[in-house]
Amino acid sequence: MTGGDQMTRRNFLGGAAATGLAFTAHSDFRR
Repeated sequence: MTGGDQMTRRNFLGGAAATGLAFTAHSDFRR
């Protein structure tokens, strides 16, 4: 695995985590 692939995966996971966090916050706000 190259450093570029690792960076892309890290960015992808970071984006997924941020999206999940925002979705959770939005759900809590609606309750």
